[in-house]
Amino acid sequence: MLEKFKIRSQRRFRCITSHMEELYANESFDELEDTEQTVGFKYDPHGLLFDKRFGDMIDMSEVMYCDVAHCLYASGGIAQFAVNQLVLGIIQTTSTTLDDLDNFQSQMIFFKGELTKTFFRDRVCIGIDRHMKCFASECMTALVVMSMFVHLVLGSSGKLVKECACFILLEKMCFYIRKATVEYATLAIDACRQHQKAFIELYPSCSKPKLHYLLHALRSWLNCGILLDCLGAESEHKDPKRVMHFAYKNCCSTAMSYYLNGFIAAIQRVETFMSTMLSGSVKVLDYKLNLGGQDVCITGYSLSILTPLGHFKKKDLIRWGRRIGIVEFFISVAFGATVRYFGVALQHRPVPGRPGVWLQGGGQSIICTTSLSCGVSFIRDGTHIVPRVRDMHDDF
Repeated sequence: MLEKFKIRSQRRFRCITSHMEELYANESFDELEDTEQTVGFKYDPHGLLFDKRFGDMIDMSEVMYCDVAHCLYASGGIAQFAVNQLVLGIIQTTSTTLDDLDNFQSQMIFFKGELTKTFFRDRVCIGIDRHMKCFASECMTALVVMSMFVHLVLGSSGKLVKECACFILLEKMCFYIRKATVEYATLAIDACRQHQKAFIELYPSCSKPKLHYLLHALRSWLNCGILLDCLGAESEHKDPKRVMHFAYKNCCSTAMSYYLNGFIAAIQRVETFMSTMLSGSVKVLDYKLNLGGQDVCITGYSLSILTPLGHFKKKDLIRWGRRIGIVEFFISVAFGATVRYFGVALQHRPVPGRPGVWLQGGGQSIICTTSLSCGVSFIRDGTHIVPRVRDMHDDF
């Protein structure tokens, strides 16, 4: 079935549009509808793509940029199918139940996201061609849960070997995509191809067009040098939606007014354009000291900070280099006209003879935020923690 997923060229695209025109002319509307669903766009006799004068000028294989987020995490995305089918395989071939998976995820502490206590029981759909019913953010968090379950439970059981290998490829691809810089694009495409082959062999009835669209999106990332997705724009919908709960008269204009007022206020704040800033309840300080003969000033203190890597806060597990620790607080420090940001964390240490297990409660470390690698999801086991494998590495 993999041979059906072909990279579209301008020539192949014109073959598709010509075929759709023939189906319409022959009134084969059922077949046309199936073709539309397969190729991902609808036939429109008045559309630009089907205009003989301009159609050949448009190379859709170059100008179309598929959305990574919807291909993977939302609206029947690949990850929703993958998680659902893996969970079904687990409950059908092992003694693990959906309640067991919910108990497992309740022990996890996520760097980002959260799930309801009965998430797997409520969201898993029974069927060989079904996907999990969840929002994109929930799907991303569910991937973290199943990643931990695969590595900590299934990896040592010898069960569902092919399914676990397929899921690990998906996890690897998502890891590269999360990095978002162009040097990871080729690695993501390679992982995508390997995952496609394994996924189609395991779940042929789940092999939807989004497998193909994702490959196009990753190729666009490589060609354009930047990864685009809609997650940021989608998150902005929350504020207008909240307005809709209390604005019943002229609700659209009211929601837009709230949105624009917030936008204008944001662009007038200097902090909006800063790559790193203390957030939350920031305490302004003016504490001067001398370090190595240089005068410095601690100008601010907070329990959270915004950085290009994300939003870090107190009690998050963070990684810098090959070290990890729990955040206590953040400070801003002025070196003359230059401002730097630092985090103070309780550093953990690896447990000898127990790979992947760390002991809590080491000494304090001061880390410049430019040295941070990522936030780490983990499971706490008494005084020990087990970090998520993928968060502990920059590449594979």
